[in-house]
Amino acid sequence: MRLASDNKLFLNTEQEDWSSLASRLSQIYSGRVDRTLYLLADDDVRFHSVAYAIDLVKNVGVTRNSDQVGIGAGNLHIGCV
Repeated sequence: MRLASDNKLFLNTEQEDWSSLASRLSQIYSGRVDRTLYLLADDDVRFHSVAYAIDLVKNVGVTRNSDQVGIGAGNLHIGCV
């Protein structure tokens, strides 16, 4: 996930809306065993925007797809690059 200096948010190269980010992340990570999201913020992004993004990601609940064996419910982990 990338936070751009103009308060835009990107997952890979796709721009996302802050209001739908939690559901989008839940959808993406529901079938993954490794639930680590890496956050990259441009140099001039305000601290509170980074803190808000981290808080939002930490509180995204991810449940497993019914066809995925061995993947339970949990939360995303965040790493900074």
